[in-house]
Amino acid sequence: MRVHGEIYVAHRHNYMQKSNYQDYLKELSEDFHHICAYCGKKDIISKNSFEIDHYIPKKLLKKSEYSLYSNLFYCCHTCNRKKSSKWPTGNRDIDNDGNIGLINPTSTDYDLAIEKNDNGEIVSLTPLGEYLIRNVFQFNLRPMQEIYKIEKIYEYRDIIHKKMTDGTINEDEKDSYIKLHEELLDLERLLRDNKE
Repeated sequence: MRVHGEIYVAHRHNYMQKSNYQDYLKELSEDFHHICAYCGKKDIISKNSFEIDHYIPKKLLKKSEYSLYSNLFYCCHTCNRKKSSKWPTGNRDIDNDGNIGLINPTSTDYDLAIEKNDNGEIVSLTPLGEYLIRNVFQFNLRPMQEIYKIEKIYEYRDIIHKKMTDGTINEDEKDSYIKLHEELLDLERLLRDNKE
């Protein structure tokens, strides 16, 4: 499955130019459907605030380009810190050489390089995908499967909540939800411990 699941992230074309890139946080959160551009984590799950990443790092930009909307990405704190100012090619016009570098997560190339498996682990499909996983975002060292489990529990919680509101919940569903809630607390504790 895609890292972003069913969601397709993309920048809006009509936006008001702003001088401070930080002022785009609301627009970016909407454009990216409240998920991290790089790992697909939902902002509601994160224990840290989501941030704005400069895809092409500021060190390669003119100060007047810091607020270029198409270069700004909504992402989780962890992905932003892992990516930091990495730009392996050194050339702002070339994001990768096919084996090392970055891929714009709004492009279809991102989906061709990495994906989530059925357990929520982010896996590589290409050598460049492997580079992204191990050298840029370190998905292989992060609790990606646990994040995926939390997302699934949240989805189930919403279904159960609707059934409770409608009065259509049965005892087995109540018992199942109680067990999942306990697992959710453990998983959330794990995310806090891992600063995700």
